[in-house]
Amino acid sequence: MDGAGGFSTNMSFWWYVDWPIDISSRTLKHFTKKYRGIQNQLLSINLLEYVAILISYAAAIQSLRTFSYAVPHPNPTINILSDNTTALSWTRKAASSTAEGKALAFLMTSLMVHNPSLHLSANFIPGSDNDIADSISRMRTLKNKLTFSQLSQKYPPLTACRRFHPSPELLSSIWDALLLQRAHPLEPIVVLGHFSPAIQSG
Repeated sequence: MDGAGGFSTNMSFWWYVDWPIDISSRTLKHFTKKYRGIQNQLLSINLLEYVAILISYAAAIQSLRTFSYAVPHPNPTINILSDNTTALSWTRKAASSTAEGKALAFLMTSLMVHNPSLHLSANFIPGSDNDIADSISRMRTLKNKLTFSQLSQKYPPLTACRRFHPSPELLSSIWDALLLQRAHPLEPIVVLGHFSPAIQSG
């Protein structure tokens, strides 16, 4: 797993993030012997899937801040689907047994506290039905380097989606949580990211 990705056709966005080398080298795919003797060095897939939920929520928040919608809902909710039951559990309970997970949960809580106008729900989707998000997540693997144009040809609903680019501040908070177990201060992140126009979405 070299990166993560997600999308929302209802809110017309998609996103992809490469894992920094400090993170990708600690995933199971790239785990080498030099890390095996060091306690707590492996970053589990559960943590990375939790990050994907967090970024999708941030993208939805920034979308509401940036764009006007034809039929605004009085109590808008973003329903994020994931095939990772542990990450879903952490989203609902805002808790984790790992220091990294607790730091990420604090960041998620901060986003929710400062953005009460957008509710968050998270539900399970079987892996066999999660093919679009999985394909986005694998855009930049060594054996499979896809452009957005190629991806949108395979999945036409993505054609009208803008690409969400998480802000350096948001990504820095996520990397600090994963690498340093450092919780983000309970202060709002002013800009969570920006969007590329759909026609320039790659």
